[in-house]
Amino acid sequence: MAKMLQITCSGTPYEIGLKHGQEAKVQVSRSMKFYAGMFQETAKMSWPKVQDLAMTFEPVMRRKWPAYLEEMNGVAEGAGVELADIIALNVRTEIAFGLFSDGCTALSWKTNDASFLAQNWDWMEAQKENLIILTIEQQGKPTIKMVTEAGLIGKIGLNSAGVGVCLNAIRVKGMDPTRIPCHLGLRMVLESNSREEAVQTLEKYGVASSCEQND
Repeated sequence: MAKMLQITCSGTPYEIGLKHGQEAKVQVSRSMKFYAGMFQETAKMSWPKVQDLAMTFEPVMRRKWPAYLEEMNGVAEGAGVELADIIALNVRTEIAFGLFSDGCTALSWKTNDASFLAQNWDWMEAQKENLIILTIEQQGKPTIKMVTEAGLIGKIGLNSAGVGVCLNAIRVKGMDPTRIPCHLGLRMVLESNSREEAVQTLEKYGVASSCEQND
């Protein structure tokens, strides 16, 4: 099995995204190809149609989560692709409208000395080669370590404040584009200093699609 690509990013949101895109350029391209095929097969949507749907999220992101949008712009620049491509990867759960499910299993174990959090990821084998380990260092926020798909700025992981998050996506139709996309919600959890802060933030914005985030 090939060793998973590890990338450490720091600086402004754009700088973080730029390094992510530059170092995972091949994997980002393959992620786009993977999801283009998946959307065509499951929803009969071409990639240009997926891009158009993804860009309907852009005004809400610009208004509510501009730093995340700036990071995605950096990923796009670094990988040499369009912003619409990167937004599409990050809102792929919402675009699917419940057509597919990440049926994962998560577990936690707490002892007197430590806490443990783990999950599997029941997804398609072809996307495994595009997983990366991303470390993100930001001023005034916990350092993040997460396993993510190349091009996605939020997924499962842990941070230096002891907050961790896992994900189960649920196959249910319906989506609210005014709420935070699932994978950006995961990133928001990983920028929290406590479980309580993470829960309060998610409750404030709400999550756009039917997914369960365990933290």
